[in-house]
Amino acid sequence: MEAISAELGYLRSALEASQAVWSQVPEVGRSLLGAVIGVLFGAWIASRSQTKRTVVSELHALRSAHALAFSVANKALSFKKQHVRPLEEAFKAALAAHAAFMINPRGCLSIQIDLRTLSQIKFADKSLEKIVLERCFLGSEAVATLVAVLDATDDLSASIKYRNELVNEFRKDPPSGHQERETSACEIMFSRY
Repeated sequence: MEAISAELGYLRSALEASQAVWSQVPEVGRSLLGAVIGVLFGAWIASRSQTKRTVVSELHALRSAHALAFSVANKALSFKKQHVRPLEEAFKAALAAHAAFMINPRGCLSIQIDLRTLSQIKFADKSLEKIVLERCFLGSEAVATLVAVLDATDDLSASIKYRNELVNEFRKDPPSGHQERETSACEIMFSRY
């Protein structure tokens, strides 16, 4: 109890000493000191406000980047389901038919070739790149993931373009000679969409 009363005594004497010193400071000094304290407090409040705005802006950018990434993934998965999976199944069926024909060459080799042209997909990858690199402060893993997404979308667009060029070339100059088309009693059906 005596320790607490001693500490309170020290606190009271420190307060009285500071009041005595403050009363000795000229009026101009008091005004300047008040202004300095006001400026420092105002700067601190403004800094907190700016930090909050920056954090909120980055959260909005992350939400936008998340939505764009979901859009890119959704389009790619839809394309796979609609086009790539049927192409793969047709290719596997053609390989199976060819293998069966090679086992029994007296039969008929009948393969249906899919000559549809695929439409190019427009991804929002450039918007995603801009948001992630300019407005989000992410680490190296996020940037590496962004680069992987950009590479994948570019590769898919290039593959679609290359396939369409091959289909157009095949339509213009289909196999015609015996060497190119070894189907004496058999036929190859071309589906042209």
